[in-house]
Amino acid sequence: MTRKTIQDHLAPAPAAVRRRMLEARETLEPGAAAVVGRFFKALTQRRESFDNPSQALFRTVAKSESTLATLLRALTTYAPEVATTAGRSLRREWYQKRPKPEVISARSAKPLTAGPNGPATWPIDWQLMFVGLQAAPRIKASSLKRYVASINRCAAALMMTEADGTLNFYTGYCLAEQFRDQGIKHRTIAGYLGGLVSLGKYGQAPEKALNGLRVVVQYHLDLGEMEEKNKEERLRKLMEKGGYDHVAAITGQLRDEIADMPAHAARTQLLRQTVALLAVHINKPVRTGDAANWVLGRDLIRHPDGVWELEWSQEKTMVETGAGRLWDEVSEILDELLLDGRPDRLIHLIYEQMQGLNWLMHTAAPADRRVPRERIKSAIGVPSHDLRTLAADYLRRADPARAPGIIQTHLGHSTLKAGESYRLLCASDVAAQDWLAIKRDIANGCLSA
Repeated sequence: MTRKTIQDHLAPAPAAVRRRMLEARETLEPGAAAVVGRFFKALTQRRESFDNPSQALFRTVAKSESTLATLLRALTTYAPEVATTAGRSLRREWYQKRPKPEVISARSAKPLTAGPNGPATWPIDWQLMFVGLQAAPRIKASSLKRYVASINRCAAALMMTEADGTLNFYTGYCLAEQFRDQGIKHRTIAGYLGGLVSLGKYGQAPEKALNGLRVVVQYHLDLGEMEEKNKEERLRKLMEKGGYDHVAAITGQLRDEIADMPAHAARTQLLRQTVALLAVHINKPVRTGDAANWVLGRDLIRHPDGVWELEWSQEKTMVETGAGRLWDEVSEILDELLLDGRPDRLIHLIYEQMQGLNWLMHTAAPADRRVPRERIKSAIGVPSHDLRTLAADYLRRADPARAPGIIQTHLGHSTLKAGESYRLLCASDVAAQDWLAIKRDIANGCLSA
């Protein structure tokens, strides 16, 4: 391609973009000059702004996925002033339309949609056993609700395994492996499988087979204890770095990094997601599955004054919880995530358009439940759940006498018993403080030794 031809293609482009691309003409990607010229010609004809071109414009200019990819790369390199958010959204659409390979393996089958109220999607044997579980006289309604939630998770995972659903060691093993592939912790796995144990116990499952399932539950409880020890070491190192001060500092550093990047680049979007996750977890640490599922306009609501509010139903406990109106700094970060490189003036319009979409990925489907954990770990070196433990540690050190109830509310535990380990630590701290006060009284002569 001659220099004159490149100039002809780039004639509709602004002078600065033209100059940059002509200076790099020897290394320009094939087709880049042509598609960039078409883009700016269409931009002028449609009277759209460079800081918010529409998806329709990108669709008109780039008729294929490869051409769109060339355009996005060229704009990011030679026209960083142009927002490519709508173009990246269009490219994701094309990704999703790519033909999916047909896989016959049972492990690739889509999991069943587990209904919230019980056994409609369970294997038939489990449905029959559910009658006995429902009729058990000593099970509270709240406990039955938790069992159903756990069994729902097992039923959804079962179709991804080779197991037939018999409540025995093999089914427990296959389900546990599937849960581990999803990044679920050992203690949580034990809880899910424990729901199956209760189902089998009250549903008259063969005791010998059920004991095999109990072995898997105990195995993951043991591994959970090892996880706790590893977590204690991670938290010790995090506290040495400054605890939440360190997390806030990392968040600030990532925001500075974003400021130096093209506002509309894909890498920038990923960093915005990480910053938003860190900010929300500083405001209120949450379970990773909940953070992956929040929906704009339902769980996260933006008020006209620009403040965001967070309220949701927890996946694990089915208990409603929330953080209320979030801190101003967190609301500002959520605005930046929502805008995704587009101008501030569009925030109200974009929020209305995004109603019903996932807050993190801006898609109709929820984020992968591993995303919050992995993004936070990549930034601060520990998974997101450690921040829940860190928050509890701060609370019990600040006021151990009141901490158990505050921790229950802040971390969204359904009962005080769910935070038993925190309660015991708080009791120990209170006893230590009382003993210290007694020793001071003895030293001051107020009490006899």
